[in-house]
Amino acid sequence: MPTQVQRLSEDLRLVFSGQPWYGEGVMEKLSAVSAAEANAVANGTGRSVAQLVAHMIAWRQYALERMTSDLDLRIEIGGPIDWPGHDALPSWPELLSELTDTQERLLSLLSTHDDTWLDTLVPGTQYRYGFLISGIIDHDVYHLGQIGLVLRMVRQQS
Repeated sequence: MPTQVQRLSEDLRLVFSGQPWYGEGVMEKLSAVSAAEANAVANGTGRSVAQLVAHMIAWRQYALERMTSDLDLRIEIGGPIDWPGHDALPSWPELLSELTDTQERLLSLLSTHDDTWLDTLVPGTQYRYGFLISGIIDHDVYHLGQIGLVLRMVRQQS
């Protein structure tokens, strides 16, 4: 029987690069997005796919910092780290590379822990590591849906 850490790792993999029950994983969806589509803002959305990906990266980096007990990273909700402007975004290939890097680092760090760690409070917070990892998975799924909607609107505008 798999451990909780193994299940969370598998869920993280499935959402990111597998075939989840609801359709495409993150990288399958993003691999079909051109740089022009990634940077386009659909009418009425206020966000681009590239901004959504940068936002996902920011919160994955936050989780990584917390997992390594580095408490220095703070993200102001709605601030420039949380939602960078287009002028602050790296190129589309760089964003995809950075997203993949956070995935590899999350899985690597998870592999060094056991189930008891999941029940440990994250320093400086009122939540546990298991909640943090589950939150990253949920966050990715949520924004994957947004990416799909923004992408559909961008493609309809073209």
